[in-house]
Amino acid sequence: MGAGLTLRRRAWERAMTAQAAAVDGVAHARVRVAGRPLRAAVTLVVEPEARPAEVVRRVAAGVVADARRCAGVRGLPTDVRVRVANRRERRTR
Repeated sequence: MGAGLTLRRRAWERAMTAQAAAVDGVAHARVRVAGRPLRAAVTLVVEPEARPAEVVRRVAAGVVADARRCAGVRGLPTDVRVRVANRRERRTR
């Protein structure tokens, strides 16, 4: 980042969440950044037909790499949790 610029943690989380949610195969995403040194916690809900390992690779190569580059940090330890979306439709009354 440039001299004198700051990035709020919540804005950083929102940007990473939006980018992760845009990855093919992701139904829902949530990113939290906390701690000293900073750590990212990524929760992904993938589509039933998606390959979770491939989705995680794309998120790591895109979202996490961009976050490191934009923030100017060498490392951003990241924990990724993956769930598969339920195929059943919600019941309505």
